Amino acid sequence: MVKFLFKLEYGWGFLSKDALQKYVVAKTITAADYQEITGEEYVDPSQKPVINPEPTTPTSDTTTTDNQEQPTN
Repeated sequence: MVKFLFKLEYGWGFLSKDALQKYVVAKTITAADYQEITGEEYVDPSQKPVINPEPTTPTSDTTTTDNQEQPTN
């Protein structure tokens, strides 16, 4: 019964994939139910790789910008 309601609510846009993933973690629905509802394979959120959008460049005190004077030694 819950899967039926979740399928309707997902189809209407009332439930997101993130919300459905939380229901799988809480064992309200199964991974197979998630796949049937969304059409996508369930991936455990704790197993997803962390993707860094862009590496950051370290900055130092000796870098200058157009508005800063260069430090003198």
